[in-house]
Amino acid sequence: MKIFVSSRMRELHIERKTAIEVIHSLGHTPLYIETEPRVKDIEARDTMLNLVRNADAFLSLYYLSEGPQSKLLGSLAPIEFELQQFLDAHKETLHTTTPVLLFRREPDDLSPTQRLMSFFGSKSEAYKLKTTHFSRPDDLHKTLVQALHRYDNRKDAFGRKSGVTIRYMGPDYLGLIGTLSQVIFSRYRLNIDYISHASRGGHATVCLTCSYRVLPDVTNGSIDKTELESSLYDAVERDFEKAVRLAHLENAAARGVAPTVVVDVDDPLVRRQLFFLRVRTIDAPGQLNAICKTLKRIEFNIEELQLRPTDREYPRQITMAMWLSRLTGPVKDVLAEIETIEGALRYLVGIRAFSTKAIFDDEVMQHRATRPPRFKFELQH
Repeated sequence: MKIFVSSRMRELHIERKTAIEVIHSLGHTPLYIETEPRVKDIEARDTMLNLVRNADAFLSLYYLSEGPQSKLLGSLAPIEFELQQFLDAHKETLHTTTPVLLFRREPDDLSPTQRLMSFFGSKSEAYKLKTTHFSRPDDLHKTLVQALHRYDNRKDAFGRKSGVTIRYMGPDYLGLIGTLSQVIFSRYRLNIDYISHASRGGHATVCLTCSYRVLPDVTNGSIDKTELESSLYDAVERDFEKAVRLAHLENAAARGVAPTVVVDVDDPLVRRQLFFLRVRTIDAPGQLNAICKTLKRIEFNIEELQLRPTDREYPRQITMAMWLSRLTGPVKDVLAEIETIEGALRYLVGIRAFSTKAIFDDEVMQHRATRPPRFKFELQH
């Protein structure tokens, strides 16, 4: 269940953080504005509207004041506008499938504004909404957990059935990843499952896999590849032009490089067992090539590889971190596969140390959560 969290950040920062983490820990998806929600343009308002209207539930936290009003919001404050928009969009199902939870922090010696109390009081009365009072973050934690337990049957499912792969290649600039993630989340409500970002010399490549959160009572719609591509490209191009004006490019040589965005719609996926391999080796030509040939010989695919610096006590050495998988199908004997990897690397020239760890995918972890774990391991050489 997607739950929108509405509050003033300046007054309820810790309480807001508590609510978001409780929602997530109980298996739901929190939706929220990351920064102080002061609307300055139509685009920011549309982002807010998109999140609010597509939420399955609404949580409102309020304390002393409603915040500044905005003409773009019909002379309402952001927390008033968000609640009113949700009520208008879901007034027929407020007490069934789209609940509204009101939580008010009790003030000590301070008095809340008359407008704040009048607004929430009128909405509570008109829509027959219950207000829960709390005095400290730990009170909020306890009462919110109790309130959300009645929606245990609407928790997000683990894993994903299908999704999209997004590839960006072009100039690197300050805010690139933020721009991509904002479009993916705010406009399309996709969850980013994986991201790989590399940048050197002002040039960047980004690969992301995204999916809808699978809800037990919701059928996910299809993803319009062309529309998503266009939205991402327009946002990147607009931000890139701004970055050029503000001199936010990492390297001026990338100014003449045109960005490209490609979206591929995935078929239903079979998640493969992954292994995380960390190898410390001498920093010499040919070492990476030798390791790659060895992994190919034992039929392991390199899903991702990173070269990382070693500690100072290991001069002229380098650490390789890589994610491996079997392309031939699911792994049945994890320990045997780890021994295959380590046995092939153990006597390779230049290898100084390595460790291997099995990484279970979401579906495997969901199955294992129904019974006590039998082992946890990390082999080192």
